[in-house]
Amino acid sequence: MLPPVLEAALLQAAVVIILCVGFTFTYMTEKFPNFAHTAIASIGTIVSFTAVTLYGLSPYEALPLSALFCGALGVGLYLLIVKPLRRRGAHVITFTFAFFSIAIVTASLVDMYSY
Repeated sequence: MLPPVLEAALLQAAVVIILCVGFTFTYMTEKFPNFAHTAIASIGTIVSFTAVTLYGLSPYEALPLSALFCGALGVGLYLLIVKPLRRRGAHVITFTFAFFSIAIVTASLVDMYSY
């Protein structure tokens, strides 16, 4: 059995690795650094936490709900932000700042919800 501190550190490392892989796939697909990727992941965590706490689901039952919600959020961000900016011929820096702004707003919303 691992000590709880080591177990928590390994779990945190696994989460960071998964987020890095997702960030890399997003960059390879969209060709711009999407800083909102981690913010969307934190929204998925909030959705799962809410489903477990308020509705009594197990974390495994809440996972598909969280994935669907985050997927819909990603499609919405693509349709509302990426597609119009691409039509206007925006530069990579514009996309980066747009999604950095979304990350800041999302972090604030998550903080408000958590409070």
